[in-house]
Amino acid sequence: GAAITNLLDGMFRMVKNGLDDCDAGFANYGPLSCERTDGETSSSLGALGYTNESGSHQDVLDDLAITLTANRLDKAKRDLILVSTANDFLF
Repeated sequence: GAAITNLLDGMFRMVKNGLDDCDAGFANYGPLSCERTDGETSSSLGALGYTNESGSHQDVLDDLAITLTANRLDKAKRDLILVSTANDFLF
């Protein structure tokens, strides 16, 4: 019920805005002001992130496929994702 909803809401807010106490976040204290734009984590106590050591587009897709689909993403869909995100994957 309500406990599950509060847990999921807190997790969503932590992923989106980092660890703080704004909007019923998980931290016991946080920034002096909770005014911010979505995704801004500069005033939070911590934030989640992802780093791929190899820098390979294929390795990033492999990591996401394991995390989001338990590696059930077939080759045709992997190829489609690689082609459609190629221009966004520039360092």
